[in-house]
Amino acid sequence: MITPVVQTQTLVEWFISPQGQTLAQSLGYLPLYPVTE
Repeated sequence: MITPVVQTQTLVEWFISPQGQTLAQSLGYLPLYPVTE
């Protein structure tokens, strides 16, 4: 069974991935680190 903690960890890992940071930057937020387009 997938717990909320596992789901949250998966989401956080995606947000800090290059794909997540690119999305954040495209929405007008500052990325945690420089991303290449």
